[in-house]
Amino acid sequence: MLKKRQDKLGFRHEQRDAEEKCNHAQTRETVWPTFIILSDTPKKRSSAPEDVLKVLQHILDNLQDVCISVPTGLTSQTLVPLAAVLLEYLVAYVPTSPEQTSFLSNEALDVYECLLIVDELGNSKQPLLKFSSPACLAIDELAPEKVIETLASLFTNRLRQEKCDGWTIRVDHSVQCLDRVAL
Repeated sequence: MLKKRQDKLGFRHEQRDAEEKCNHAQTRETVWPTFIILSDTPKKRSSAPEDVLKVLQHILDNLQDVCISVPTGLTSQTLVPLAAVLLEYLVAYVPTSPEQTSFLSNEALDVYECLLIVDELGNSKQPLLKFSSPACLAIDELAPEKVIETLASLFTNRLRQEKCDGWTIRVDHSVQCLDRVAL
């Protein structure tokens, strides 16, 4: 149920009850990334970094706020995987230290780009997201066909829920080697 309120300046705001917000969040399909440690040889983490979980809990606790801030003093070891979670990437890189500036140099990467096609001829394409994953880890949930299927299903279902007839999702995959990867 939407409730209207006025702030001190007289602006009207619509605010959802906390219960409705939780119910809405539960009906939306989401993904949880695979966390990858950026060591000399990239490897999967068995779980999310603890600091990322703490920041996500902080964000959830403050969802009623118009502007959400994250705690100060966070390092790249938290901010990089947090950004991947919030952007719904299927891969979240975790630097080994705050000082780490070089990663995945000349490493074969599976690169995924998810595009929104807004006309039937495919002439109007809008990128939704683009991310990479080390090709050496391309098994199970990170196998290219599985990643493509997961992304296509996730965003196609959202288009269907919003009744975006005629709009489609296309996921492009390529393998690339880069001098360095920006996080």
